[in-house]
Amino acid sequence: MAVEMWVSYYFFAIVGCFIRRYFSEYIAIDYDNDKTLNRKRRLALFYFYFIFILYVFFISFLETPRRYIKRKKWK
Repeated sequence: MAVEMWVSYYFFAIVGCFIRRYFSEYIAIDYDNDKTLNRKRRLALFYFYFIFILYVFFISFLETPRRYIKRKKWK
């Protein structure tokens, strides 16, 4: 389980870097003139918020210990 979480963490981080690089080429006037670019920017913001929430879950999942299951004593 932990391996899948680490792989997905790095995958989403790399995809996020590509998205940031894609939008770094544009200036504010480009967003005013192109409506499809504005939609892509909104989708990218949604992606980053979603991934941030997912990362917080990953960190909390990795830091919390497993619950200890008490065994019943034999009579």
